[in-house]
Amino acid sequence: MIGFEERISKILGIVPTKISKLKNLKSSSYIVDTFDHKYFFKFSKQKKVEKEKYGIKYFKDNLDIETPKIIFEGPDYLVTKFEEDLRRVHPTDLVNIVAHYQKRYIESSTPALIPTKFSRQKINQLYERNKKHFVGFQTKGLSKILNIIGEKAYKELPKVISHGDVHNKNIFLTKNNNPFILDFENLSTDYPTFDISTAIFYALNDAKGIINNYSSNIPQNFNISKNNLIDLVIADTLRIAIYDTLNSKKRNEKTLDIEKRIRNNKKFFDVFL
Repeated sequence: MIGFEERISKILGIVPTKISKLKNLKSSSYIVDTFDHKYFFKFSKQKKVEKEKYGIKYFKDNLDIETPKIIFEGPDYLVTKFEEDLRRVHPTDLVNIVAHYQKRYIESSTPALIPTKFSRQKINQLYERNKKHFVGFQTKGLSKILNIIGEKAYKELPKVISHGDVHNKNIFLTKNNNPFILDFENLSTDYPTFDISTAIFYALNDAKGIINNYSSNIPQNFNISKNNLIDLVIADTLRIAIYDTLNSKKRNEKTLDIEKRIRNNKKFFDVFL
């Protein structure tokens, strides 16, 4: 069985001048240089590759978002042009981009043909079962969230397309200030609060600004009050913080990385609860 580097050469039909493996990614990903081109290779499960291809095409064709150009594809791999001239976005811009594609999705006449992912485990049960992991966390205001949040609370919200991994290593601006999005393997349809909560989770220093900015720019057809929306965004971010705290020790990470993640989650509790 040949390795990834041998496969890369076979797919390209030439021997690359440089192959750089990207670390800390679930899929096997590489930046590949040849004499005149630069590519991004991703090897993954067939379902994830199909989802990636679908997301690239759907966001470009229906949501007015620039996406990577596919060069080669196969059942378990995708090769796209490596984009050089991208710049990372500020968390506020990140939220504006998410609000933009959610609004375009609601207005679109072409619904996404992808799996749904909007079941919400009761957050109070989740927390109660795992209290011991949150000793030292500020949880004074938690009862408010626990009392109001459940599956029914989300029923006012529409289902929208969800990128599933919103942060500033996946969402950029081009040199012409157009949104550019990559990495669609977590694509689904979900409540709009999910993608925003993911953005907040990765940008806790700007969390309050993100929430206020998003809730001020929601489409009118969301048909939900600003306060209710804010509660649901905070609840979804809390859910992510709880899961991340519980799972961090199971991951194959350095102790320092685990402690950093838990400190960040503690910070979320302290800021919002």
